[in-house]
Amino acid sequence: MLACPNCSRRLARRMTEGGVLYACPGCGGVAAGLATLRREHVAGEFIGRAWRIARDVSIPQGRPCPHCGRRMTVVPADAGGLEIEFDICTQCACFWFDPGERGALPTTSPPLASEPKLTPEAREAAALVKVDEIRKQYEQSDDGAAAIQAWKWLPGFLGLPVECGVPAVGTRPWVTWGAVALCAIVFAGALVAGGTRALGDVIGTWGFVPAEWHRLAGATLVSSFFLHGGLLHLIGNMYFLMVFGDNVEDQLGWRRYALLLFAAHLAGTVAHGLIDPRGAVPLVGASAGISGVIAYYAVAFPRARLGVLLLFVFWLRLPAYVWLLFWGFLQMITANAQLAGASDVSAVGHLGGAAVGFVAALALRRRRREALDLAGVKRGRYERTSGGHYRKGDGDR
Repeated sequence: MLACPNCSRRLARRMTEGGVLYACPGCGGVAAGLATLRREHVAGEFIGRAWRIARDVSIPQGRPCPHCGRRMTVVPADAGGLEIEFDICTQCACFWFDPGERGALPTTSPPLASEPKLTPEAREAAALVKVDEIRKQYEQSDDGAAAIQAWKWLPGFLGLPVECGVPAVGTRPWVTWGAVALCAIVFAGALVAGGTRALGDVIGTWGFVPAEWHRLAGATLVSSFFLHGGLLHLIGNMYFLMVFGDNVEDQLGWRRYALLLFAAHLAGTVAHGLIDPRGAVPLVGASAGISGVIAYYAVAFPRARLGVLLLFVFWLRLPAYVWLLFWGFLQMITANAQLAGASDVSAVGHLGGAAVGFVAALALRRRRREALDLAGVKRGRYERTSGGHYRKGDGDR
């Protein structure tokens, strides 16, 4: 949420002719984006001069920005003979006005020709949006729908979903690749050391046992992520992590993505332990963490299309959110069987991990909407990748 830098109260969203403003119901201060002020016909020369001053000041001394929390720069100005000071955050392009300051700003209706030229970053963003629109049109055409890469037929024959229309990834998913590599190394190392018996010993030592939470100082809550009971278990989990993890890591950045993966695994493992606190069977696998990634993916990219091969002949393509609903329904059925003792699959752990991913996606989606509103950008038009580029947002289409 956006907080007032004066009284810390939550700012209220206000729609104006120029766009979205955030006003404090307590002190009456207002936060406005640079683009919103321009659409409200605030004199371009006045805004440009204030922006240059804020950009050139090396040490901001103002109040914290309502959005990002960084210190804003105090900019003195002469507005129609009235000496005012307002704060500018050059990171968010946010202007903060105390009561009466915004109304004192000089206004004009500049001709179109006086608009400033696009910066290289803006031109790059526009070009990326155009490329993304072309890609989307292709994916929605008959030719695009039929363009299933040859390798995807193999997981299709195995009953696994494949991505048909998804956002482009702008960064390398190092955390995803690292997690897959570590899981594979642990599995292969146990087999090489002593075959299936050694694998069983490793699982018995490092797997999470609900009746022994304290074992190894609680390290099994984490180590169980990297252990898998068999080759098919490993391949299935790593496939889902690779399919969904790269897009989620690209949007979140590697730090927040690693935190999501860890928190979802921990929540799923704890949920499993709570429903069977006396269980003596070790719980292993990365599926709780991966469930959190899947839930985040479906919320952040709801119209990304996933395909399943039916009757080994044709592909059924549906939006990601539809598959999430279907997956959640199956997990609830399996969880009921688990509670009745008729299933060894920890569906409760899957649901616990998915809950973390779902909440995280909703929270970051709301924060992104507030950031775009504050910047005066039409929602769904641009999103910033962890690599610092801009592209059209798939989550709001």
